[in-house]
Amino acid sequence: MSSQSPSRPSSQTYIYTIALALSFLLQLVWPALTPLMGVMRVFALMGIFVFGPLELYQLYRMAPR
Repeated sequence: MSSQSPSRPSSQTYIYTIALALSFLLQLVWPALTPLMGVMRVFALMGIFVFGPLELYQLYRMAPR
């Protein structure tokens, strides 16, 4: 009864390890990221409401008549 053990782990093992490490890091960093996400949401909304109409105006001006 000899069980064949691979010489190196499969790529799935690496993926599981990376996912576990990322989830652990996310738990550590989440309290610091939460206020940043609020700021990012504000900037995204500003971008939509400011640059959206500007972009539409540019498209309207460049439209062939």
